[in-house]
This record gives sequence, structure tokens and C-alpha cells, in this order.
Amino acid sequence: MSYQAETRSLFVRSIGLVECKAKEIDSVYLGPSKQKLAFEKKTVGINTLNGILLNMCKEVKITPKNAHSLRIACATKLFDSDVQEKLIRERTGHRSDALAC
Repeated sequence: MSYQAETRSLFVRSIGLVECKAKEIDSVYLGPSKQKLAFEKKTVGINTLNGILLNMCKEVKITPKNAHSLRIACATKLFDSDVQEKLIRERTGHRSDALAC
């Protein structure tokens, strides 16, 4: 399977998992609360996200991916779908006009 096909496969599978879990808990990530003995919604940091992606890749037996590879895949898909480059730059955090896809 090609790198791009593996990335797309991971993306499709992860979206399905996220949709299922989001319906159950209304959040993608729950972390320990600093205020009380409980869990609360948390923003997923880059290291946590990369760990989640690594585990997901192992689970479905594909080449490991990281957050940056998903960012690239997203930008490429948007570019290939004729989305305005300015919007792609805003969504991906690119500052220059140099979008290499």
C-alpha cells in the first residue's frame, strides 16, 4: 500500500472511531482534572496526538504516521479539491504562499 493510501486509510478509520467515541463522551480526549478527582475534556497536545496515531497505526497494521503527515495529507487533499490557497494556509498554519504539495 502506498504512503498516501495508508494515510488516507488511517484518516478514514480514525474519523470513524472519533465519530463513535464523540457520540459516547462528547469529546475526543479526556484527561485527569487538576481541580478534582475526575476526568475532563482536554486539548490534545502534539505528543499525545502522535502517541494516539502511533497506537492506531499499530492496531490496523499500517506504517506509523504522525501529526505532521496528517497535516500534509489534509493540505494536499484541500489543494487537490481546488480550495483557495489562502484558506489552506490559514487552516494549516502556513504563512507563505509556498504550498508544496
